[in-house]
Amino acid sequence: MILMEDETEGTPFHDEVDEVLVKCTDKRSMEYEMQGKQKIYGLLDPFYELHMLIYHTCSDDDTAWKQDEILDPVPVFDTNIQRTENFVLTKAIQIESLSGHH
Repeated sequence: MILMEDETEGTPFHDEVDEVLVKCTDKRSMEYEMQGKQKIYGLLDPFYELHMLIYHTCSDDDTAWKQDEILDPVPVFDTNIQRTENFVLTKAIQIESLSGHH
């Protein structure tokens, strides 16, 4: 899982904030912690626009999947954010392999 932040609205640029490598599990849920810092941020935008890239091979045939989850915006002045997310992995798209995806 890779936590990303969109740089500027309308541009394709993203900053990687943090990543968590997770092994396959049969649990219905799991806890994880991500941390990151942004050194400079746009003066006119009071929110971080975050999204989570999820790569996995959770299938019977080890097919590789990618899912991009848009998260709720986070105020730039909040220093500690704690939230619960429910990712439904049926929205993933098939990719060739996990090679090169962290």
